[in-house]
Amino acid sequence: MDNDGDGWNLKDVSQSRATCPGPGWTSSTNGEDCDDTNPEIHSCTSMIIPWFLDNDTDGYFAMVQMSSTKPITPAGNWTDVITKGPDCDDTNAAIGMDCGAVVKWYIDKDGDKWYDKDVAPIESQYAPPYGNYIRDPLGPDCDDTNKDITNHCYQFFYIDNDGDGWDSGMVADIDDNGGKYKVTSNGRDCDDTVYSADNSVCTSPPPPAIDCEITAVDVYNTFGGSKTIINSMINTINKYAKLLGINDKIELQHFLAQAALESKNFTSTEEGTKYQTKSVMSTFGKFFNGIGNENKNPNLKNLSDFGVTKSSNGKSYTQNREALFNYIYNDQNRIRVGYSPIGNTKSGDGYKFIGRGIIQITGRDNYTKFNNWYKSNVDPNADLVNNPKLLDTNKEIGTLASLWYFKERVMDRLGGITDTTTVDQVTKKVNTKMLEKKKRADNFKSAKQKINCKN
Repeated sequence: MDNDGDGWNLKDVSQSRATCPGPGWTSSTNGEDCDDTNPEIHSCTSMIIPWFLDNDTDGYFAMVQMSSTKPITPAGNWTDVITKGPDCDDTNAAIGMDCGAVVKWYIDKDGDKWYDKDVAPIESQYAPPYGNYIRDPLGPDCDDTNKDITNHCYQFFYIDNDGDGWDSGMVADIDDNGGKYKVTSNGRDCDDTVYSADNSVCTSPPPPAIDCEITAVDVYNTFGGSKTIINSMINTINKYAKLLGINDKIELQHFLAQAALESKNFTSTEEGTKYQTKSVMSTFGKFFNGIGNENKNPNLKNLSDFGVTKSSNGKSYTQNREALFNYIYNDQNRIRVGYSPIGNTKSGDGYKFIGRGIIQITGRDNYTKFNNWYKSNVDPNADLVNNPKLLDTNKEIGTLASLWYFKERVMDRLGGITDTTTVDQVTKKVNTKMLEKKKRADNFKSAKQKINCKN
């Protein structure tokens, strides 16, 4: 039987007769027809259709693919029947489309739980229907087409000043030393100013000022980030950290774990001043009347007082950032909502003394105390209170401020850091709200595995 006359027969409909049974019948065909009502559709092997993955068989799908053909069903719980809709959790049949809060979904092409860093996440209540999206990735993937490669493939050049194949411990984005920087290294050079192919010629450089010397190579391989920031940070740590009592491996590992989180993996040394409205409310909600309850408390501001605009990505942001920080970091306003004062008693102090450094210090009091220490130990002519932006623009000063803060805020209050000190104990001193505590713990685990003393 060939109803549409395309030379392909209706599946499972045939007769064995000496004469033609009637219209629509033919004695020879090219094969079975996937759709015998449409002459444009012939062999099933050429018909591309959507398949829906439904792992928990609840009628809601996790993803869609168009690459398989009917009647060849892809391996797994795939169906060509239109299901109820996208699934929030395709491992739990009790959960369908009622996902609750909007979350970020990251694409993970190779299924290794590390996301493609070059593809922006999608914010939705449920997983996007196309592509392999996940909710809680382990981090950015350097190669999202190979599940055996995760985040440990950061490309950089070892700084090898004497060109002997042994590195200085620092890293660079490009080779700007006449071909002497390398993508591989034999190891740490005992003297990177003297060529020695077997690393045996050393001019007895002065010993490092720290008992546990660490390298930018190790930090970059652990966290990635800005090579400029990391190089300056490591030079400063190896030169000054012992002066502040931060000297052994466990202390440095805890410091770096917290610093990586606070600086967005060593890419930023100043507090972000472009806030999403929902981030402002979650972090500083006590300072504002709730959205929908504007002007309820005359002693509090409304978020709209600082100008709110919606960007092309659909997110809302506060616009007047200087006024925002002058409000939330003002001592009088902080005391009113139950926060501790930070020395910001003068007009404009809030914005002037926003968080800066690897671990960002905030407030006039902290800037003044650090300035006193810095003048006593490094530069007697420094004036960081009147030049607070130096904690951002001068990476050595910003690192020293963070080391000083870690010593004052964490080590002194804990009575020191030992092998029994927990990440939560340290985090509580750095961030009293314990924000992103899991990420801080993951950072510490990575630091313990990969950052070691080189002397």
